[in-house]
Order: sequence, then C-alpha cells, then structure tokens
Amino acid sequence: MTEGGNRTRIAFLLGAGASVDAGYPTAVGLTNKLDDWVSENRIELLHALRFVTGALQFGRSCRGESLSADTNIEDILSACSFLTTRSRSFAYPFVGAWHERLAALERVFSESSTGANPFDALSTVAKQRLRDWLWIESSDVARVKYLWSFQDFLNDGFALDIFTLNYDATVEVALETSRGQINGDWTTGFGDRGWDPLLLEIDRPVRLFKLHGSLDWVRDERLGLCSLRWPPAIDSEEIPESVDSLLIFGTDAKLQAVDPFLTLLYRFRQSVFESAAVVIIGYSFGDQHVNDILWEAMQREATKRCIVVNSSPILDRLSVDPRLGRLADVENRFRQVQATAREAFEKNLALAELKRVLAEQASEEPF
Repeated sequence: MTEGGNRTRIAFLLGAGASVDAGYPTAVGLTNKLDDWVSENRIELLHALRFVTGALQFGRSCRGESLSADTNIEDILSACSFLTTRSRSFAYPFVGAWHERLAALERVFSESSTGANPFDALSTVAKQRLRDWLWIESSDVARVKYLWSFQDFLNDGFALDIFTLNYDATVEVALETSRGQINGDWTTGFGDRGWDPLLLEIDRPVRLFKLHGSLDWVRDERLGLCSLRWPPAIDSEEIPESVDSLLIFGTDAKLQAVDPFLTLLYRFRQSVFESAAVVIIGYSFGDQHVNDILWEAMQREATKRCIVVNSSPILDRLSVDPRLGRLADVENRFRQVQATAREAFEKNLALAELKRVLAEQASEEPF
C-alpha cells in the first residue's frame, strides 16, 4: 500500500460504464451511431462498415463464442487499421487468398473516390465522429456531478490513482469543478508545454491516467505531444481542428512502446501492484493486457481484492477470462457492488465496500 502524504493510495480502473451515466453511449452504442451516420452521410463507406461488422461476428462464431447483435466500436477501428495495413503484416505472405470482397470494396472505392482505401477512410471518419459524440464542455458540469463523489474518498483519507480506458473528459470536468485547475492537486501528466511525465511523480491527492488516449490529446509537428484543454498547450489554438485525437484501438496497439502510453501502462502496473485494493467501475474485462496485470498482481499478493461496480452479475463479466473468474468464484477475491456508477458514487456504495475490504485485510495480517 502506498501513501499520498498521510493518505493511503488506492487504484481505480474506469471503463465505459463509468461514463454512461454522463449521457455518453456505450462502445456498442457508438457502433450503432456510426452505422446511422455513415448511412446518411457517407454511403460509399457503408459496405466497408457492414463487411467489417459481419466479419467480426463470423470470427466469434469460428471461435465458438456466443453471437450477439452487439459490436464494439474499438473492434471495428482495430479491424480497419489491420485491413488498411495488412500488406505490412507479418502474416501477409502466409495468407494465400484474402477474402475476395476486400479487393472488390477497395477497387470500387478507389474508382468513386479520391481516397485509395475504404477502411482507412472509415477509420478517419469514425475518429472524427468520436470527437463530436464524446466531447464535453467544462461548463456542462451537471452531467458529471456524480463523479464529484471522488471527494468522499479523499475526505476519508485516501489518495487516488484513477486509470481510465475512456477517451472522454468526464473525469477532467469533474475534477476541474471539484478540485480546481489542473496541476494543482490533480494532474494527467500534461503541462502547458506538452507531455511531462515528471508531473505524475509529484505526490498529489489525485492523479489521472488515460491509458488509451484522450480526445484532447494530439501529436503536432511543431508542438509535439500536447493537450488542447487540460491544460491547453502554448499556441494550441493554432492546431487545425482536423488533427486526429491521440487514441489507440485494439490490444496490440494498446501495448505501444511509445509515450505517453508506455509510461501510463507502467504506472498502471505499479499502482495495481502496490494498492491493497483496486476499485473497478464499468469495465467489461475485454482488454487482455489489463486483465493480465490484474491477475498477476492478485497472484503476487493473496490479500489483494478487486471491488467491481457493475450493474450485471460479476461472474458474467469475468467469464471472458477464466483466471479471473476462478479468483472470483473460488477464492472470493472479487467483491461486487451491483449498481450503476452513479448509484455507487452518490450512495457511497463503493467507498463502503472499500472500507470493509481494508478492514478484513487488517484482521488477516499477522501481528
């Protein structure tokens, strides 16, 4: 257990379910919005989108997984990235014949558009729409008021390392409103001159780590890696609105050995290993590298617990990773708070469970 001053530092992990109560669509909901938008505005990309969606469903069937009508937007963008660059893949020379529909889609698109690849164009469009659909203004604080309850953890003597897999800025808006300007007593690792990982070394009450990137992060040729909002980088107003947000999709991409992602993943591992308990809110356990770190940390320390806030039964969620499922079902190492994120924060359900877990651990420790 690490200390923030006199505070016990606790790791939080936030998934998409932590932002749903702020009015954001889920990852599946974003896929549906993308399908509707492409149908109305970029009909030339619709066949590529439907091909990718159908192929992902077929892949599940081939692996013996249960089928559903739900497809995650991250899976679609990961597939688009792979298809766009498949000729550079290690496996490319070993695939005798790619699906004939791929060549047909690329041929038709190149004939009807200035772009050469429909999957690259689809990816670009999707990222642009994500910024529109997930953007939030600092003045729109009512949407994120339930996240002010992070303050209750601070009032009880905890320091917080908050790791989020989301691209939206719900946590930043909540912290800015409840804790003041960034780089006072909270930080994301960005200063007004760009990415500065030393900011994460300062023992602040709250540190926010956006493991998969953020809508307000960009790589600029002149300014480098910088934030447009928390805090705005010097001269960031000169960056064109068309510049892609710095987001990563797909498990392989999420293991990029470049900053800020390398530092953020290292800090996640360090914090999970050092925290007596991990509070997990709205995460569906679909990222294998995240699961691997959780499993390794719990294997290393038998008293470590995960407190999972989710509205659906915990074993349903953990079925995607049998190792974690066993820790939950057999060893009772996962404690569920069956509630939405809003309920868990506003009614202090997660805080109460955290206190119970820490009290149990104290009674288990030898004198």
